[in-house]
Amino acid sequence: VRLLENAYQDGRWVVFTSHEVAPEPVPNKERYSTTLATLDAVVQWCRSKPDVWIDTVATVARSLTTL
Repeated sequence: VRLLENAYQDGRWVVFTSHEVAPEPVPNKERYSTTLATLDAVVQWCRSKPDVWIDTVATVARSLTTL
């Protein structure tokens, strides 16, 4: 959440990527996966901020091409 708070205060973007979402950390893949609890915490934090946009990279890219 600290990463989100810092980016929010500075007006920056945060892009999260993950190869897997699992109930528990995936052995030998911790760097490339996330847990359900972490994903839920990120989503809940984003929902608590009315001016934060959370979406897929594809949706954001389509939006940016229409500017």
